Amino acid sequence: MNTDERGYFDDAMTERAPGAIFEVSNTLGAGFLEKVYQRALLHELRLRGIRAAAEVSFPRPTLSASKKGSPSPTLFA
Repeated sequence: MNTDERGYFDDAMTERAPGAIFEVSNTLGAGFLEKVYQRALLHELRLRGIRAAAEVSFPRPTLSASKKGSPSPTLFA
């Protein structure tokens, strides 16, 4: 994680990511499939020095692994 000595996130990083999003949006405009925007955003993030990956798979908990009555996660962020 990119933090400074106080533990705050790197300001440059918090400016670069939204900047990449706006750059892609302003350049491409509307009307393309989601995959086009996804690829363009990945490219723009990498140009700005931000490591990014799309649709990364990871192990999900199974129903048998969770205890009865405990909530199972439906959203991973």
